[in-house]
Amino acid sequence: MAAALTRDSIDYCMNNKYPVYVCAFDAEAAFDGIPHAIMFSKAIDVVPELCWRILIFWDSKLVVYRKWEENVSEVVQICPYPLH
Repeated sequence: MAAALTRDSIDYCMNNKYPVYVCAFDAEAAFDGIPHAIMFSKAIDVVPELCWRILIFWDSKLVVYRKWEENVSEVVQICPYPLH
């Protein structure tokens, strides 16, 4: 998801002649122990509301599947909390 969002953002900026600056921080498994709902609740006063809502929406739509050679598992939705 992050790579697609980054690519889309860069494409948009380049197509509209905006400067593009990218900073990446790879913290693999850094937030695995923190429930997503807690992370989003902490961001509520920091991130603009529209961005916050988009992040919550994307997070609620996360899915995972496994691929091994030509075999693909069934899709499993990942939603650690109900959205109301």
